[in-house]
Amino acid sequence: MPALGLDFETRGVVDLRRCGAHKYAAHPDTDVHCAGFAKDDDTVESWIAGAPCPELIVRAVIDRWPIHAFNANFDRLIWHYILTPRYGWPEPRLDQWRCVQAAALASALPDSLEGVAAALELSFRKDPEGYAAMLRLSRPRKPRKGEDPTVIYWGGRDGDLELLYRYNHGDVEQERAVRRRVSPLSPDEQALWRLDAKINDFGFHVDLELARAGQKIVDQERAAINTEVAVLTGGTIKTANQVAKIMEFAQERGHQLKTLGKRSVSAVLARNPGKEVRQLLTLRRDGARASVAKLPALFAHAGADDRIRGALKYHGASTGRWSGRGFQPHNLKRVEIENFSADAAIDAILTRDRDRVCKFGPPMTVIGDTARGLICAPPGRTLVCGDFSTIEARVLAWYAGETWKLDAFRRYDATNDPALDPYLSAAARILKRRVDPEDDIGRHLGKTCELAFGFGGALGAWRAFDNSDTHSDADVEGFKQEWRHAHPATTRFWRRLEGGIKKAIRTGQRNTLGNLAFEFADQTLYLTLPSERKLVYPRARLVPGKFDDSTDVAFFDNARNGWTETRAWFGVFVENVISATARDLLAAALKRIDAADFAICLHVHDEIVAEVPADFTDAEAFRRLLIESPSWAAGLPVAAKVRIGKRYSKSKPQAGVQVRQIEMLDLEEREFADDF
Repeated sequence: MPALGLDFETRGVVDLRRCGAHKYAAHPDTDVHCAGFAKDDDTVESWIAGAPCPELIVRAVIDRWPIHAFNANFDRLIWHYILTPRYGWPEPRLDQWRCVQAAALASALPDSLEGVAAALELSFRKDPEGYAAMLRLSRPRKPRKGEDPTVIYWGGRDGDLELLYRYNHGDVEQERAVRRRVSPLSPDEQALWRLDAKINDFGFHVDLELARAGQKIVDQERAAINTEVAVLTGGTIKTANQVAKIMEFAQERGHQLKTLGKRSVSAVLARNPGKEVRQLLTLRRDGARASVAKLPALFAHAGADDRIRGALKYHGASTGRWSGRGFQPHNLKRVEIENFSADAAIDAILTRDRDRVCKFGPPMTVIGDTARGLICAPPGRTLVCGDFSTIEARVLAWYAGETWKLDAFRRYDATNDPALDPYLSAAARILKRRVDPEDDIGRHLGKTCELAFGFGGALGAWRAFDNSDTHSDADVEGFKQEWRHAHPATTRFWRRLEGGIKKAIRTGQRNTLGNLAFEFADQTLYLTLPSERKLVYPRARLVPGKFDDSTDVAFFDNARNGWTETRAWFGVFVENVISATARDLLAAALKRIDAADFAICLHVHDEIVAEVPADFTDAEAFRRLLIESPSWAAGLPVAAKVRIGKRYSKSKPQAGVQVRQIEMLDLEEREFADDF
């Protein structure tokens, strides 16, 4: 069947980067300058706004050709909101779309068209003149003297449109060249990409009234904090955001402060600094809450129906995990305030009364601790939220064949006995004493051990999860040794995984480790998971390690939209395998839950959220869908807990519905220390 490649050039008053593609495409002042399109390897053709829909486009839609575009969801939305209603183009089905960017990300390549072209060493490069013309034509210019300030005046110079058409043709040709070189998504992943588009189109509802009330209190609190900062420093520092000046203030008073990170500031405060330094650092800590920065992002992305769309990025991490955009639901902060009632705090915030909010704690902290509650069900609906339980620890034990631990998970799942909580059990083994469910400190220790040590980490990994000084470095070293002693199969799995990877690179021969497979071809390492999905490591090679006679694996990495060579030790690959497998379990659950006609509005790490009728009570049905194991995961004990409520926050859960705090950090930002 023929295929169509295309690219649109647009203009709009909405800031695309700030507000997202859905809000941009739906805005009435957004429009299309032109479209470039081509069938297979044919010459690229142009459509100019106002002309009839090209015959080739009509044929492609009617005959259901695959339609390829880089970042296809943007082009799909432009087509849906503009080309069909305004210009009469027939609309393709969702299953016709193919995203070249998604395929590139699945191959661990950069997420920009020019970045992929450079990584693949293609001859095509961005046209700088056309790019500059595109920028000028894509947004309005400022009104000139004497012009009506209420009128939109579009930017551009003489000749810019011709440059834009040339630039548009180049993008279509470049996308086609990339498409020839990049493996397409597998049928399973293509189906998942479509489901991702469906979920992003539906979006999640947010409480704008709560957000506005919270922003008012934040503005008041920042103004008060900045006034205190100015008075304290005699006007030399005017706001809590003047990082360099605050550090200089502390350094001049004898404190070696290199950053204003939480641990650095806590270390200075723990040394009983002078009154001025203590007050300034406390004001800085209270006035620089990153969590409240989500409020402007919420306002920017929320649509006219109070829904945020497009917040999930398919294959945002090299493991295949999703990442967040805009409002970033993946990094909503965990609650800091002890015995915090989110519902009561939300009621206080809605009054816009600072004094009432202060009863729960520092206002900025309270606003941040209620951030999850901003996500809520619309009128007449409620949310059902299902969360995989300790999924990465289970997957690791499954791969490693740590039978005693798998049996422990099964006993816990069968009995739901709090005394068998995996984190309590881990703490009891390390502390060599009973750890009861009421022992929050003991449970936290067990949890941190599981998260920090499971992938071969040591002190650095521990501090990434617990940056307090509760335990000394020597204590942490002891915890690590106890954990490794209790997990002999897991430590063997680390080394066997490393050996399989290095053997594939060294010999070029395929080898396996249980249900994992390692291959090396065309300078690329492929790690095949039980789901048959592949993790890809481009330009992989063995390089000298940091210890004598040791080797690491170097490869090119697309993390944080880059393309740089990085070195990895076995812990990175262990984490990748476990995280990727947990992602595949989530992906399978998303498909099952969607097939059961639940309206999925969000998923975060290992949790799925759906909107249901307000009278929905069957949490068990949702849980069963969540924990059903794919055929490739035989023997893996999967468990989940479900809650039902109007808000995404977890305060005052519905009676009888089991709840646990979200335990997963952003998996791609973990730090590990290789001292094995």
